[in-house]
Amino acid sequence: MGEGDRMGEPRGSGSGDHRKPRALRQIGFCAVLALGGCAAQAPAPAPEVARANLFVVGVGWHTQIFLPDSALGGGLRALAISGARYVGFGFAQRAYAMPKNHAAIAYVKGFFQGLVPSRGIIIVTWLRAAPALAWGAGHVVGLHASHAEIVRLNRVLWADFVHKEGRPVRLERGFYPGSAFYAATPRYDLLFTCNTWTNAVLHEAGLPIGAGGVIFASTTMDDVRRLAARQATE
Repeated sequence: MGEGDRMGEPRGSGSGDHRKPRALRQIGFCAVLALGGCAAQAPAPAPEVARANLFVVGVGWHTQIFLPDSALGGGLRALAISGARYVGFGFAQRAYAMPKNHAAIAYVKGFFQGLVPSRGIIIVTWLRAAPALAWGAGHVVGLHASHAEIVRLNRVLWADFVHKEGRPVRLERGFYPGSAFYAATPRYDLLFTCNTWTNAVLHEAGLPIGAGGVIFASTTMDDVRRLAARQATE
């Protein structure tokens, strides 16, 4: 993603989760996450959906949800910044994404902490350009959500932030310029990953996306591609 497409982050802003997947049989495959086994050549672009107003980005083993700035409502308006056209939301394990230092051993320790439920974070990303331009069309699936689904999506996302005095609690800068880490209410483990979270959020917003048994980014992206294919013919 080009740095020219990313933004800064807003200043200021300083439990238990109910979305555990049912497919426990997948736990044996979770260790692949540590090897980057989900990273692959970018697939062909998904079918184009008319009036797409919600975008799912999948890169490597991580997925994120992007909304146009104009679609942010309620408490999420606190995350709007001047010049940003799109705002993205992703989930991660706090110890892995925010190690006390960036030595390799810190990331290894963070990964193994994810074997049991541990604190999560929400990664917020601001873009000047459309997600397909920032990440590459093969990594982005556009979907159309109704007004009611967008409203519910805002509520679901907002509920997953830790709040203080009506604002999301910001922890520190994110992985790259134009992103930041925020405290999250869900707990992370190998049966509730960033991809489980993505599916669960879309499902709770009312989109016809399965919420259970999702661990890998490939599953999430297959789900949203199928939905895009259906929407493209409607």
